[in-house]
Amino acid sequence: MEGPRFPSGKFYDLMAVGREAGAAEAHAHEEQFGEFFDRLPKEFIFERELLRPRLWRSPDRWELAHEDVVRPAA
Repeated sequence: MEGPRFPSGKFYDLMAVGREAGAAEAHAHEEQFGEFFDRLPKEFIFERELLRPRLWRSPDRWELAHEDVVRPAA
């Protein structure tokens, strides 16, 4: 099975996340957590609390580490 082909640079661009986008998504999670708070495992609450400082310390743009991938010949 073979997936779509596109340049590796495009892949890394697609996988990158900006800090502001990450913060907006975390805020959306908080709104959802408010609706289901009494039914969520406590670990969800702990992870949400740990996410805030990670976002604060994060770079403006998170990126995957670039790897050199050698594809086998077809």
